Amino acid sequence: MSDEITHGRVGCGPVGAGLVAIILGICVLLTIASGLVVIFPGPVIDLFDRGSDEPDRLRAALGPDGTATVEPDLAEPVGSISNPAAIGAAVGGDDVSVTLHAVSRAETLAGAAPEAGLVFLTIDVTIANVTDEATEFSALFWSARDIVAGDNYDDDKFNRPGNALPAGSLAPGDQIRGNVLLLVPADTQVLRIKYATALIGGEDLYWLYLPGSLPGSATPGPAATSISTPGAF
Repeated sequence: MSDEITHGRVGCGPVGAGLVAIILGICVLLTIASGLVVIFPGPVIDLFDRGSDEPDRLRAALGPDGTATVEPDLAEPVGSISNPAAIGAAVGGDDVSVTLHAVSRAETLAGAAPEAGLVFLTIDVTIANVTDEATEFSALFWSARDIVAGDNYDDDKFNRPGNALPAGSLAPGDQIRGNVLLLVPADTQVLRIKYATALIGGEDLYWLYLPGSLPGSATPGPAATSISTPGAF
């Protein structure tokens, strides 16, 4: 009887021990994940970026003159994976309204140059909390995909543009504006830019950027001879 009472008081029975083990396991996993993001930021974020189950029906190709042709699925909502919004548009999702104001391209940033064949893309964005609860935001939630080549690009963790978007929490009704930096190949023709409203389990918002056109333009060029269907991103 005394043993049973002692166990009940300190929570050391089988159920209590199991709960402690689960909590410790979760803490270990979170610690490992945090370490991986610091040591191997690209692969870890890439893994989360590829988690969308939304069907991808955006089609793109390069025409005979090298001009990109893009065919969105106009039956889908603007800002979705199959019908990305134009640069300059605000897209709502989950707890936020996100505006991608402009995209600028540069071969150097504050005296730093990327590896040969790459360029910096600075993305000017505003994230607004449109709910009555706090919501998280981060530059790490931004990424892009070349939907012709099928290659993915994440936020550049090692260089920061002026007025860089930080990470933090927005109170209800608050908003923040800042710049996100991507490194992409200089010959990229079609980029679908993505903002994930949460690292895991959030909604994905999309914009279309054609680096070969006027800055910020999402106007398709001449018809292409073939159209490729990219994988989901």
